[in-house]
Parts: sequence; structure tokens; C-alpha cells
Amino acid sequence: MGNCAESPSTETKEVATSGVFAADGEGSAAEPSPSIFTVKFEKDPSDKLGLDISHSVDRTHLMVRRVKDGHFERWNKANPDKMVESGDMLIAIDDVKGNSVRMLQFLMRAASSVEFVFQKPVPP
Repeated sequence: MGNCAESPSTETKEVATSGVFAADGEGSAAEPSPSIFTVKFEKDPSDKLGLDISHSVDRTHLMVRRVKDGHFERWNKANPDKMVESGDMLIAIDDVKGNSVRMLQFLMRAASSVEFVFQKPVPP
């Protein structure tokens, strides 16, 4: 299990789904989107993740408001090409997607390896 002093894993992978998720959390089978990326690391219940997040209006995902001290700040320093930033959408935590309330409930109980799937906002 990780603790706050450990560096997060630098493992990152592209997720083979489209860049847009429907309200039920299912992606279409279109081309993979480079705007979707995964962050995975060991989490201890007492660890600070370092994310200030809020529910999306439709409550299908979480919105990153800012990155603070914790796992994600260390991730950003180690992975400048896959930084988690204000405005990013947290669209899945492990296999939980499509319901931001369930995603947060899962995260509060998670005590080991956790996989976060983020999507960069689509420019207007």
C-alpha cells in the first residue's frame, strides 16, 4: 500500500474508447480519443489525493476544480504530458462510471490500487 511519501506510479495508458461518454457512462465505438488518459496508483485510505472536485450538472462525472498537495500534484510533476488540471473531467474510478455519487462512494472505500480515467475538456 502506498503512503503520502511515495511517488505515484508513472503508469499511464490510453483508453480505447471515444472522447465522449453518454449519460449512462458508455462510450461509443468510435476512434480512441487522445484527450482520455488513465492515472493509476496505490492508495491508502489516509492518503491525500490532492483534488478539489465537484459534481457535473448531470452528475455523470466529476469536474476537477484544482489540484492540491497530494498524489495528483506528484503525478503532474512526474508526467507533464498527462497532467490533471482544472477543468478536466473524472469520468471513471476503476469500473465505476456514469454516476458521480457512486464514484465518490467507491473512492472513499478504496484502499488499494485505484485507476482514475480523465477526459480533457473539448474546446469550443
